[in-house]
Amino acid sequence: MLKNKRYSNRLRHYRLKRKLTQQAVLDALGHKSASRLSAWEQGNATPSVPHLFVLAGLYDVPIEKLYPMKRKHVARKPAIKREYDSPAVSSDEMTVEEQIDLLAQMIVEAYIAQKQQNFPQVGSSECH
Repeated sequence: MLKNKRYSNRLRHYRLKRKLTQQAVLDALGHKSASRLSAWEQGNATPSVPHLFVLAGLYDVPIEKLYPMKRKHVARKPAIKREYDSPAVSSDEMTVEEQIDLLAQMIVEAYIAQKQQNFPQVGSSECH
């Protein structure tokens, strides 16, 4: 007998922490049926990437807190040199976790760069 894979998550925890009802979350996601959100919270299914971003925003937590990974005690690989035009390591040589970490770093760096463009540094000539 095959066991159904369950996806350990903290979706319900953070929804309740923010005092949101399932209906409020469904409205924000544009869904009508609570079965989808219920399946996500129970670990029977996973939300799409766009839905993960919406949920993280609603719950005011980083995505990795919604689906925390249990790390095995293994030696960490040396940091990968990031060159966006020509990666030092191909995606075939990286684990899925490393690819997600790299993508998250790129998103954060792009977000910070965008914020710095919108809000010049104190002391820069644009602030005068």
